[in-house]
Amino acid sequence: MPEHGLNWLSRSDLLTYEEMLRLCRILAALGIEKVRITGGEPLVRRDMMLFFNKLVKIRGIKEVGLTTNGVATAQFVPQLKELGIRSVNLSLDTLDRERFFQITRRDELPLKYIRWIYVLSKKCPLMVAIMAPELRHGIMSESSIRSGNAGRS
Repeated sequence: MPEHGLNWLSRSDLLTYEEMLRLCRILAALGIEKVRITGGEPLVRRDMMLFFNKLVKIRGIKEVGLTTNGVATAQFVPQLKELGIRSVNLSLDTLDRERFFQITRRDELPLKYIRWIYVLSKKCPLMVAIMAPELRHGIMSESSIRSGNAGRS
């Protein structure tokens, strides 16, 4: 997170939910079966769960996934599961607590994100992929293991 915040796009520069749903219907008619919603944290956008509810009902769309930085996702996990969303990619800048704080200006890696990973992997049967520089094919790198700092509280 930049020190002075972000320059947000104006509403007029964003696709509306109706436009995104129309695009997905067109793509489904052309044979596209999988849709992944991405962003920093798509679920901070107002009424995103209503959008997901409509998206999963589009004829021809067989799989809907989500890529997120996890800022607000944990509270929506039961609803995502209920909608049939089974694939969530959690994109983290790092698994090193100090580096995470430098990048995000939040000391939330152990308290929020490690808990979030637990909720996704243990409490709800969702397929979870964690993407971070320290991970290679789902295994922590030697430097991360040696530091013993990944997720330490």
